[in-house]
Amino acid sequence: MRLREIAVAVGTLAICLTANIGRAQPPDPIVGTWHLNAQKSKFSPGPPLKSVVLKFEQTAQGMKAISEVTLPDGQPRTTEFTAPTDGKDVPLTGSPIADTVSLKADGSRRTRVDKKGGKVVMTYDGTISPDGKTFTVHQKGTNEKGEALENHLVFEKH
Repeated sequence: MRLREIAVAVGTLAICLTANIGRAQPPDPIVGTWHLNAQKSKFSPGPPLKSVVLKFEQTAQGMKAISEVTLPDGQPRTTEFTAPTDGKDVPLTGSPIADTVSLKADGSRRTRVDKKGGKVVMTYDGTISPDGKTFTVHQKGTNEKGEALENHLVFEKH
């Protein structure tokens, strides 16, 4: 009788492991390091940013994102957040124009919304190319001077 109980337990464990293998999800294509290709990007108003490096990492709390920017005048700026992709607002650190951020993901499409005091100040609509090497982002909102901006940003995965 004891041997039979062990066999049933091992069989059940094997079925559970096999079922979980079938459900394993591929890594999110946004995960990794992305560099701005300034020549392929368009900035309105200019001047263009000197550089932007985006780093994405999947965590238990959601997507961790770090943005390292060199402004046109050479000043560095780093923003960071960790957010689920369910559209809920979470704290954003390092931004002079926003205090929260929310994310949504749908396949290769990404949407980010930055808010200050609950008011939308910037939106980012992005698409990852089918080969996973290019991330194109349409950014629209207001800068820290209160001026309207609309940028077309092209990032390449490194």
